[in-house]
Amino acid sequence: MESITITLLPEGRTLSAPKGGNLLSVLRQGGVPVDSPCGGQGRCGKCTVELVEPEGVRALPACTVTVTQPLTLRLPRPAGDTVILSQGEDRPVLVDPLVRWIPVSLEDWDAPSMWDGLAGAIAGAAHLAPGDLLPAPQLLPQLEALRRDGVRTAWALLWKNQPLELTAQPPQPCLMAFDLGTTTLVGYLLDGLTGETLAVASAANPQAAYGADVISRAAHAVQGGGAELRRCVEDALATLVRQAAEKAGRSPEQILLAAVAGNTCMHHLWLGLSPASLIQAPYRPVLRAPLDLPAAECRLPIHPAGRVLALPNLAGFVGADTAACLLAAGFHRRERPALLVDIGTNGELVLGDRRRRLACSTAAGPAFEGANISQGMRGGPGAIDHVTLEGDTLRCHVIGGGKAAGLCGSGLVDAAARLLALGVIDATGRMAGAEELPPAMAGRIVQRDGQPAFVLTPPSDSRDGQPIILTQRDVRELQLAKAAIAAGIALLAQSWGIALGDIPEVLLAGAFGSFMDLDCAYAIGLLPPELEGRTRSIGNAAGTGAKLAALSAGQLRLCTRLAGDTVCLDLAAHPEFQTRYFTAMNFGPVEDWDL
Repeated sequence: MESITITLLPEGRTLSAPKGGNLLSVLRQGGVPVDSPCGGQGRCGKCTVELVEPEGVRALPACTVTVTQPLTLRLPRPAGDTVILSQGEDRPVLVDPLVRWIPVSLEDWDAPSMWDGLAGAIAGAAHLAPGDLLPAPQLLPQLEALRRDGVRTAWALLWKNQPLELTAQPPQPCLMAFDLGTTTLVGYLLDGLTGETLAVASAANPQAAYGADVISRAAHAVQGGGAELRRCVEDALATLVRQAAEKAGRSPEQILLAAVAGNTCMHHLWLGLSPASLIQAPYRPVLRAPLDLPAAECRLPIHPAGRVLALPNLAGFVGADTAACLLAAGFHRRERPALLVDIGTNGELVLGDRRRRLACSTAAGPAFEGANISQGMRGGPGAIDHVTLEGDTLRCHVIGGGKAAGLCGSGLVDAAARLLALGVIDATGRMAGAEELPPAMAGRIVQRDGQPAFVLTPPSDSRDGQPIILTQRDVRELQLAKAAIAAGIALLAQSWGIALGDIPEVLLAGAFGSFMDLDCAYAIGLLPPELEGRTRSIGNAAGTGAKLAALSAGQLRLCTRLAGDTVCLDLAAHPEFQTRYFTAMNFGPVEDWDL
């Protein structure tokens, strides 16, 4: 097959592409980070590149370009690294991981065989019965060498009841925990003796090049792209391991165990499981139970005998990240019901206490991540993340200061709430025309696709010299997203049999819940007014839960029990969902939340 050269400016890097290939696919396979929220369907325009030609420069979405001749491209300038939430509410826990180093006396043993003697010494140190240990004859040559060298106390690496290695040097064991998110990845390096967090590394999820939402990625996997989706996230996790180890001055091989929490689709794609059953009724996962795998199977560069834990899923769209949140938020000891809300591309909701829990997922779509918004972007430098109102004057805050590059999810919620207060948007989401507004506001109304749009920042305050605007279509996208969350909360409470006003606490998990302005969330009806004043953020609870599961075998068992005992509600099959959904589409408080 004929090969064609693609040159990338300004660095001059070249890629080789098959003639007739799709440009976006070529860039993906070459490891070039290009956003494609719509999954390469030609709808979002965010994979646009500049084709540098003798007659000038043309801007085209990469997914629409077929490679037929050598190309020179200028890629879109990245706005900056995504601001990734890594902090959660840590709590003390007894450090007792599934993989651990045990000090073992090598003094003479009164035993019928070398293995019996070693097994007895290991079992005694690990508080196990000698007969519980699986034979490990590969340790006997190591034992003989240590005894020849006069070593009297060695260290045995133990995984559950399986000895893996024997060494003379006292180790500095480490553990790793991952929050495998649809948009971002976070890795925590932990001290295996004290449980202290030694370093944190994070990155945008490279699978975003295949679509902003899990449905797009699942469809790509089902169509034959599963291996590339798996490989790119494996590579990203391996990079996080190396970065975290370097930050802490440790070696990746000191890491004995890694625990991974992600939503069900991310879990399946990472493990190479087909997500086909997730995108067709009745939307069941391939696997719910936790998995314990050799690190080599996951291409994770930790200790050669290291293990990887995949935390348990709850249902097709309520995944291990929710199980980790339940663990982190202490649902196993809650005497009164609490509402857990994790708002993202796929919103997960749990209502319950230590005795009973109901969960559901809501297809909010990627608007809260800045996708499907005309000038939307992730929350990083250049993103408008908050909009405030001083009298009749709007103020836009830009992450990192300087000029704006776009609008992220928290800024979208703020903007809608402020324009609602100013009368630019009404309760139905309709944006007023210039003729309906006072002069100060009328001057900020422009036309986009035959509909009004509001100028948030003028060209002089934006990076590319174009105004940052909120379009009528953007408002509709927000309405769809917030209605899904609001309807889910109402139906969860109804199914539990509790009035919203009787829920004593609301826990917001994840990045969006941590960064959004609660007053604005209530103003647009994203959260019901009955819960106002009792809502708090618990940060990256999925990451915290993954850390707890890595640090303690008991916490892993508890996480598995919480996941298994939680009942999942299928909103799509609920007879009232459509009614609730359309009612919640309007902005402002919904009067009949509890009906």
